[in-house]
Amino acid sequence: MEELIKAFHLDGKILLAQIVNFSILFFLFYKLAYKPILAKMTSRTEKIEKGLRDATEAAKLLEESNQEREEKILAAKKEAGEILEKARVLAEKNRKNLAEKTQQEAQKIVQQAKEQIAGEKEKVLAQIKAEAAGLIELSLVKILNEKSLKESDRALVEKAAQEINQKIN
Repeated sequence: MEELIKAFHLDGKILLAQIVNFSILFFLFYKLAYKPILAKMTSRTEKIEKGLRDATEAAKLLEESNQEREEKILAAKKEAGEILEKARVLAEKNRKNLAEKTQQEAQKIVQQAKEQIAGEKEKVLAQIKAEAAGLIELSLVKILNEKSLKESDRALVEKAAQEINQKIN
């Protein structure tokens, strides 16, 4: 070992002084630089890990909210379909009711028209009967006045006229 010391021209005192200097510098570097840098790096590592955890949680929450949104959309579509079906059924029911009411009103109108026609028919028949009776009476009177009938024939014609009048009225 001495040969080594002589070969490298090492002095024990200088080597000891260098070891002490290196130890002091190492201690100062460790206390003043390494620990604060290590604390900062640990703090940054924790922040990064927290950010990654938060990002993962945010991604999970986003996925859950997307699933929830999709479920709500599906539920809303289903509800809208049900509402549309109810509206269609109600519209069909209203259409049937309206058709029935319209048919009933048409039947009422037809019935009223029939009654009105029957009334008009009765009036016309009554007028025709009255006019026919008048014409028959006039024609009988003319016939009786123009021809000289026997008394028995005249009585028969008057009796026939009265029967016709009774049947007409």
